[in-house]
Amino acid sequence: MIRWAEANLEYYQSMISKIPLRRLGELESDIGRVAVLLANEDSDYITGQTIMVDGGSIKLR
Repeated sequence: MIRWAEANLEYYQSMISKIPLRRLGELESDIGRVAVLLANEDSDYITGQTIMVDGGSIKLR
């Protein structure tokens, strides 16, 4: 991702500026934690939900 961002810096900065958290999500730390939560019995009462792991971008639509 770093090489792509460096090669497309203007587009990358434009994309990041549209994400409220001002960063891209990380597979392990952001998306992985949601997967672990849903696999855990602590979430056994969560049913039929769509969980957006998008840095708050859904609020801008």
